Amino acid sequence: MLRNYEFDSVLDIGCGAGTHADILLKHGKHVTAIDYGKSSYFERMKQQKGIKTIIGDINNHSFDELFDGVWASHVLEHQLTPHLFLKRLHGLL
Repeated sequence: MLRNYEFDSVLDIGCGAGTHADILLKHGKHVTAIDYGKSSYFERMKQQKGIKTIIGDINNHSFDELFDGVWASHVLEHQLTPHLFLKRLHGLL
């Protein structure tokens, strides 16, 4: 994905420990990461420069910006209304 598509900004949904956010950052992407923020890993990621972190629920958060890409690994299966979740993601692009 990183080599096949041109994009600059990406939203990492359900970022957890920040593994994917770290990879995206190393590839020069502007990363915004959102998670509930309940883990110690998220606290570590909040300290990392270059990643904008948001504590919250993607379904209720209002964004002031749009993104070139969205990454949501292991998130869809936890949504009560997956079709509305996907519509929401599409609206953030």
